[in-house]
Amino acid sequence: PVVTEFQLGKGRVIFSADPIELHGDPRYQSYAHAFYGALCGRLSLRGEKVEPAEAPVHCFRVPSQDGREMIVLVNHSETDEVHDLVIPSSAGDVSLSLQARLCGAVVAGKGIGVQAIESSADVRVNHELLIGSNLHFMAISMNEQPLDKSRALLLLPMGEGEMRIPEAARWQQPMLLIGEIDGAKWKQYESFRPQQDGNTFRLPISAIRSLSMMILCEAADQAGAVRTMEA
Repeated sequence: PVVTEFQLGKGRVIFSADPIELHGDPRYQSYAHAFYGALCGRLSLRGEKVEPAEAPVHCFRVPSQDGREMIVLVNHSETDEVHDLVIPSSAGDVSLSLQARLCGAVVAGKGIGVQAIESSADVRVNHELLIGSNLHFMAISMNEQPLDKSRALLLLPMGEGEMRIPEAARWQQPMLLIGEIDGAKWKQYESFRPQQDGNTFRLPISAIRSLSMMILCEAADQAGAVRTMEA
């Protein structure tokens, strides 16, 4: 395609005659990536960093209203290969994994740490385990604290396997609630004290739990956690 560049007022215009709709076709994606990479270089634009740089992963930042850093990732690979990634963030280097055709996310508060995460396996911050998992999941702090300090976690497993929560000693009387939101109300199916192995909670995710909502909180804070879910 022909690409033209010209001045317009105080700015400049770069026009490509190539229909952008064609770039969704795998036959043209290599050209599209090269073209938009050259365009970003021409305009001195920098994308979000992700390692390895050659991984077939889109990484972009989403604006937030409260100043939090929100990084979203999409593994657009056509194979079933799982990609291990390192994402620089204000909380440090976040290591996570993404299965093909799935999304990931890192949400960090200013000077606080990682408050939410989505990954297909273990997540580490500066090489320290944040949450262990052998399945795709999301984890969200239900208060303003980071995930490694919060005693109120919302866990959203998306598959069968096991999740591991380190630093279990931060809880005094831990309770795991399993349920879902039905008609804007919390519908609970199970509640029990999670299994503890040393200083780690091990949460088995069976088929019936694989798409449920799991709240890990203090026993005394169950009602408050439910109110937060229903708000």
